Amino acid sequence: MVAIRIRSATKTDAKALVPFILSASGGIVEYLLTDAVSGFSPTQILRIQITGQAIPFSYRYIHIAETNDGIVGIIHGYASRYLTSSYFQRMSSNKSKQFIDALYCNLPKNSFYLHSLAVLEKCRGQGIGKKLLEKAKQNALQNKLDNITLHVWADNTQVISLYQKTGYRIIEHIPVKRKSWLPHDEGMILMQLNI
Repeated sequence: MVAIRIRSATKTDAKALVPFILSASGGIVEYLLTDAVSGFSPTQILRIQITGQAIPFSYRYIHIAETNDGIVGIIHGYASRYLTSSYFQRMSSNKSKQFIDALYCNLPKNSFYLHSLAVLEKCRGQGIGKKLLEKAKQNALQNKLDNITLHVWADNTQVISLYQKTGYRIIEHIPVKRKSWLPHDEGMILMQLNI
């Protein structure tokens, strides 16, 4: 069994974190950030956000799972109160306002929002995701939050199963139309774990 360490991300991890966040988003990052800032790709914008101090997308809200081979997974989460429509209006193109409102308007108050959870495909099934979810729970408790919430694509049944095995329940289904960056047909699910 490989030793897995969980640690806080650092600013120097930013370049390595971007592919994990892109993978976890299932196209959301590309959809929201394409054409958001003239001359910058979604990857470039994300890297700038991660290296910055601004809540909620800073490296300060990311934890890393690593082995001797390097980073094998990440978890990115923060208090849901940071998900304000004004923040997203600044960082997103006009085309995405309706999408953003649908995702975040019904988040429970006083919740720890799990923005991203990603594990390298070759490392899945080794308990890394469970360790990262435990870290999210610790963060929520330290911040005196009542629950953990997250969105997952409804067609991602393997991940939904992991969340349900660890106590999460479905609280809302959000219809999302298929778009070029959002190759999913069944919409999204909002899940919650009371702690």
